[in-house]
This record gives sequence, structure tokens and C-alpha cells, in this order.
Amino acid sequence: MINNLNLKPDIKLSVKQTFGIDSSLDIEAFSKKNDYVPDIDKNYIFDRDTTLAILSGFSFNKRVLVQGYHGTGKSTHIEQIAARLNWPCIRINLDSHVSRIDLIGKDAITIQDGKQITEFKEGILPWSIQNPVALVFDEYDAGRPDVMFVIQRVLEAVIQKINSDLSDKDYRIFTKEFDEIAKAENLENIEEITKLRKNLDHQLVTFQDLITKLANKLQRQLLASQKRAWEFDLEEGLLDTSKLTRIIMDPYSSLSFKKEKDFKFKDTVVTLLIDNSGSMRGRPITIAAICADILSRTLERCAVKVEILGFTTKNWKGGQSREYWNKKSKPKNPGRLNDLRHIIYKSADSQWRISKNNLGLMLKEGLLKE
Repeated sequence: MINNLNLKPDIKLSVKQTFGIDSSLDIEAFSKKNDYVPDIDKNYIFDRDTTLAILSGFSFNKRVLVQGYHGTGKSTHIEQIAARLNWPCIRINLDSHVSRIDLIGKDAITIQDGKQITEFKEGILPWSIQNPVALVFDEYDAGRPDVMFVIQRVLEAVIQKINSDLSDKDYRIFTKEFDEIAKAENLENIEEITKLRKNLDHQLVTFQDLITKLANKLQRQLLASQKRAWEFDLEEGLLDTSKLTRIIMDPYSSLSFKKEKDFKFKDTVVTLLIDNSGSMRGRPITIAAICADILSRTLERCAVKVEILGFTTKNWKGGQSREYWNKKSKPKNPGRLNDLRHIIYKSADSQWRISKNNLGLMLKEGLLKE
């Protein structure tokens, strides 16, 4: 992609005068047109409800889904709105030729100061997030699964606007009163957790041979990193065969023994933090649970402590935090309005055999929320 556009809306336009629909709203726009602004079709007639929905996306940086039959002008509608606002608009057709690299970017070899270097070239997504651009994903139902997974993260607002005026210190939380840290075993009865664990074990059966190989390989790698050393010339321990020649030369010499020194791993805890949001439903959360199970068992065999944590929300659409905000007359810029739930599937001090049933809770329908 080219360099950043370094643009900000600098004028406001009347929705009624610009689009010919009955509304008293004003919308931010640009005074000058650039190469990314579509051409205006002067004969285009705007549907009121669809136009207002799309304008909300422009005004509040929201994601808007426009659906309908093929050829009904969904993408054209967005382009004509952008054209009248002088708003840069890029249309991406999600056919088989669009790849993850196109969206995210790739490493490229470039020449700087006469030297060949490798640098990351941003794709369309990082570039558009840093610029005021209306990004239109056309033929949404035709996207490849690997490409749609990337787009999904954007639609869920996991990728934040990089050029936001708010810094980390400005991030606000309206209330923490309804947040909770819960142990997995307290979120469901024993019978249901056991049933879910059996379901997870059933998923593991197919990969058992592969899991064993991977676990053994990981264990060998971890154990190989341990330091090994011996103490020599001891009065007891293992016989030091390297000193036997001394006994043969001088029968009155005493036997020499050796013993391996004890070296422990550094006091380290491995934390596996698992996304328990709704986007993980189905195969993704199953794979996450399987990986957590394998890593936990393998690291424990190597005397490494492991804790497994999950994060989600207690309720949909904000829950009690949002209700509390409503009761307070909806003050502006409230910050986070969700009841957070942090789940402890396995603490660092508990053994895998004691906490293994808890991992099955990830497969519970209804646990994964926002």
C-alpha cells in the first residue's frame, strides 16, 4: 500500500441536502477529493433507511452489514455515499484470488542505502485502519475460510484503530462491581463437567498417536535444556569407571564414586490464556482445549507449573454494567460496559489429574459470550 493519507474530516454536510432524504442530521466529510473517492452518479436515488444505517458507520466508525440479492446495488449504495462525502472508499471482492497476505501484509526485500533488507509491507487491513477509509467487502458469502477468519477479528473490533486519539492511559472502565474471577468447577455441576470432559476425551482419541509423539518431542526439548553436572571423588554414589585404571595400577587406592548434581528448572509458571469469546465456538475452542490439555500434561511431566485461564463476559450486551449505566442516565464516554468473567480452569499449584475435568467446560454451550 501507499503511505498514510494523513486526512481528517474537515467539514460537515447536511444529510437532507446531500442525499435528499428527510433527516436533520449533519455528517462529517472532506472538502477535497482524492484518488480513492468514487465518482458521483448524479442520477442515483438513496433509500432512506439503508442510507442512514450506512451513514452511522461513517459517523461513528461502526461496521455495517448490508445484505440483499445479487445485483441490487448494495456496494454501489456505499460508494455513492462515499462519493458525496469525498470519503476514500476501497472495494474488495472476496473471490478466490484474495489471500490472507493481501489483507495483512508480507515481508518484502527492499533496497535502502544501497543495502538489501527485509521489511514488512502492510496489507490493505492495517493500512485502512490507520486511515479514514470506507472498506467494502463485496460478495461476503464467497470468502475463503482462512480469509474470513482474519476479517472476523476486525468485525469484532479486536483490532483497534491504530491512529486513535485515545492512549492506554485514557482507557476507562465504567464499573468493576459486576466483574468476577470464577473457578471452572463452580460454574457447572460435577455431572455436567464430567460429561463435557468425556466429550473432550472423545475428540482426543483421533489424535492420540500424534499427541503422544508431539508431547514426547516437547518433553525431550525441555529436558535437554536442563543443566547436568556431576560431583566426583565421593565416598558413595555411582562407581566412577574412569578412575578404575588407578585401582589397577595401585590396588591400595580407594574406589572413587560420583553423583549427579540436582538442578531444578527456574521458578517459572507458564500461563495459557484462552479466548472464551463467542468467535471461538465450534472447532476453534475444541482445538484450544486440546492444546491446553496436551501442554499442561507435558509441562507437568517436566516439573514446570502451568495455569490455564479463560476470559469472556458474564452476560450478553453488557449485562449489569450496562444496566447500571442506564440507571445513571447514560453519561457520555463511559468506557467499558461489560461484566468481565475470568475463568480459572487450572491453577499453577494444582495437578493436571485434579483439574483435567475443568478443561471440558470450554465445550459448554452458552459459556462463550462476548
